[in-house]
Amino acid sequence: MSWYIVRVELHQAAQSDYDILHAAMSGRGFSRSLSLRGKTLQLPTAEYFQQNEGAGPAVLAEAQAAARQTGRNFAIIVTEGANFYQSGLSGLP
Repeated sequence: MSWYIVRVELHQAAQSDYDILHAAMSGRGFSRSLSLRGKTLQLPTAEYFQQNEGAGPAVLAEAQAAARQTGRNFAIIVTEGANFYQSGLSGLP
């Protein structure tokens, strides 16, 4: 199973556009947090986590479909990897 971190930037967007994006990404199995060594960490704004058996291009296609729901132009990057290092991410209760 692969880990994916996805960053979505909406161009000329308002907070309400990101609210739509967050809901659309969640509906496609993306989370705005991840669990690492028993602690849940909040990802930075407009970054999402997904763990699945699919390939990176399929993850990108799902993120694109979610971003299109906002009606805004967008940029997306998908990274795949099993190792994760972080600094300064807030823990969730």
